Amino acid sequence: PGYWAATTNWDGQWYWTIAEHGYPEELPLGAGGAVERSPWAFYPLYPMLVRLVMAITRLPFEYAAPGVSMLAGAVGVALLHTLLLRLTGTFVARATTAAVCCYASAPVLQYAYPESLALLLLVGALSALAARRWALFLALAVLLALTRPVVVALAVALVAAALLPWPGERRIPAADRRRWLLLGVAVGLTSLLWPAIAAVRTGRWDAYLVTARAWTTQNGGIVPGIGVLSERFGPITAPAFALFALAVLAMALRPGAAAWGVPLRAWAVGYPAYLVGMTVPGASHPRYWLLSLVWLWPFPDALRTDSSTLRVLRRVLLGVVVVGGLAAQVWWIRDFWIPHRFTP
Repeated sequence: PGYWAATTNWDGQWYWTIAEHGYPEELPLGAGGAVERSPWAFYPLYPMLVRLVMAITRLPFEYAAPGVSMLAGAVGVALLHTLLLRLTGTFVARATTAAVCCYASAPVLQYAYPESLALLLLVGALSALAARRWALFLALAVLLALTRPVVVALAVALVAAALLPWPGERRIPAADRRRWLLLGVAVGLTSLLWPAIAAVRTGRWDAYLVTARAWTTQNGGIVPGIGVLSERFGPITAPAFALFALAVLAMALRPGAAAWGVPLRAWAVGYPAYLVGMTVPGASHPRYWLLSLVWLWPFPDALRTDSSTLRVLRRVLLGVVVVGGLAAQVWWIRDFWIPHRFTP
């Protein structure tokens, strides 16, 4: 159907509706009074930003939305490279940036989805945290809370930063630990911001939750990811989750991971915990993992050497990651991104 139809596919249709018409005053109800799917399941900052661009430029949504995504993604990737360059050095910065750009679902950074904006705000927040610019961090976290429901992961990361030992790091000042704990609580509270706005606007306290649940009959309780996995796989879920948690902690806490710095190491713990615990497994998971960032090149200490042979080896390894990622993009677009036209 063409590039512009493809880039506004799937959830892009909902963001198109929001940009054109806003949010409904009441939740739509189906037979038996069940809440149906509606724009209230989608966070507002991205479509409102696109709406502003449409008003200023007079461009239609199918041009404005991919343009906003492309620009936000480009700036977000540049900030990621700058942050890693400062923390880890040239090769790791380039390798991680290449791995992110060539990851299977990286094409979503040009689609009418909020992933690009979330990437920009997330990397900006982590950069502010690494620079100890607390007010800027909190401001970016609030914006992120209106973009994608990932601030819970950021809150977990802040708590992890305060409580976990970080081998290879200098002794972290007690004042910083206290700040991280307080910021973790504050950021956790920002996750309630959009559900609260939806509740006030619709007059129903659980408006966001019941609307989001309209996309799946599986909710899994308080931690839907683990709940759904338990329903599917039974008693093996608990030991499998424990092994996964231990592997994540071992990778993030190993002394060689100190090159990332505490904020990125903590994010490497918080975000997988969020994905496994709070998201229902499905076709969207490859897209969600794009924001894992450092996990796409998880060895900042790998092959650090003056040996010319090992320098060639790490370049070969990076080539495998890049080519494999591009091949995975073909698979992801072909099997998960089926374009069709839509007019709101």
